[in-house]
Amino acid sequence: VYMAKKNRVGLNANISYLFTSVNNESYEFGNRLNANLLFYYQANLKQFSFFPNAGAFYELAAKNKSGNTEVSNTGGKIMYASAGLDIYYRKFALNMIAQLPFFQELNENQPNMDYRLNAGISFAFN
Repeated sequence: VYMAKKNRVGLNANISYLFTSVNNESYEFGNRLNANLLFYYQANLKQFSFFPNAGAFYELAAKNKSGNTEVSNTGGKIMYASAGLDIYYRKFALNMIAQLPFFQELNENQPNMDYRLNAGISFAFN
């Protein structure tokens, strides 16, 4: 995770890698790499803080395996353009983001991915 901020403009960069293992049915989901880069702006209004953001998300997944055999129609890579808004009020946060794929290379006959919408609510206990 990398974060930088100057005045009201900031940048977040994240990279994560998920190592998988075989389950009790000899099936293994492919390892996954996720990376994102978001630029944001901070605006305050009374007790609210607003963080509109825009950036890109990249996902890379290896093929799944059943026993020692790779499973067809699994794995691939995709890149999304994104735009979102985080709203903070005291210890609460509301997060919303829309993602639209602009590059995808999926293995075999997988249907192309379409847009994604994500929303979340957070509460800080400290």
